[in-house]
Amino acid sequence: MYPNLDRFKRREFPSEKELKLTDPKILTTLDDYAKRLQAPVHPSTAKGALARTTGSANSRHYAVNRLSTAVDFFPDCDICKAWAIAINYFGGVGVYFDTHYRHNPKIMIHGDLRQIPTFWYRSRNIYYSIKNPQDLIAF
Repeated sequence: MYPNLDRFKRREFPSEKELKLTDPKILTTLDDYAKRLQAPVHPSTAKGALARTTGSANSRHYAVNRLSTAVDFFPDCDICKAWAIAINYFGGVGVYFDTHYRHNPKIMIHGDLRQIPTFWYRSRNIYYSIKNPQDLIAF
């Protein structure tokens, strides 16, 4: 069931099929995140960016015998601000520096509803784990 969202329309997501395979909570979380960010947020329209039935069963996007609890999106603001707010809304947050939106290079964020906070980034198709996000904050 597609929830009522303030910031997003159904047509902004990859497909009706993927929406049906997605936990509504990830969509409402994305909506709440976008409200807090106060900047445009564009869900990725790439196939499988919301839900998929192929690939690794460990992926939060995987939706076989369960609903997807992940979403990939492109924030339209400073990526540091987008990431700092994302870690307060999503259990898993990945920042992808090697992605494209509408055929242009653009940084993407993956957000999911995992219970144990997990953070990572990808650059040039190599993944890097962030063990403690507080380590990245220097004062």
